[in-house]
Amino acid sequence: MPPAQTPAAVYDFGLQPPAGVPAASAISGQPQPWASLLVAEVAAPAWLDSQAIQYRLAYHDSAQTHSYANSRWAAAPAALLTQRIRSRIAAVTHSGVVSAGDGVRADYALRLELEEFAQVFDTVEQSRAVVRLRASLV
Repeated sequence: MPPAQTPAAVYDFGLQPPAGVPAASAISGQPQPWASLLVAEVAAPAWLDSQAIQYRLAYHDSAQTHSYANSRWAAAPAALLTQRIRSRIAAVTHSGVVSAGDGVRADYALRLELEEFAQVFDTVEQSRAVVRLRASLV
């Protein structure tokens, strides 16, 4: 019989801060009139459109991506980012965030393209997270 496989650990971005935590973008502390904002689904290249947790070994071959065997995201990184960004902007503005499926017209549209989302090992013992996005506000 083949050995039993270890179940994969599933990760998301964790809990959001409580609603009472002040937003970093609330500079003046005064309520601001907010326009409606369409936050489009985050776009990602095909290699990032999976639940695999990607890493790179920069000290060996930084052009090659690898996936952790026993760990994965709860959803593709683009989907997790879309949800987190929408809810964070909604918390800061207290309203006015819409998605394409809502069927309403928005004053502005935020489009994000995910270019990199990986753990990069600079040495065998040292790593960093790399998240690179391109943002357009129209």
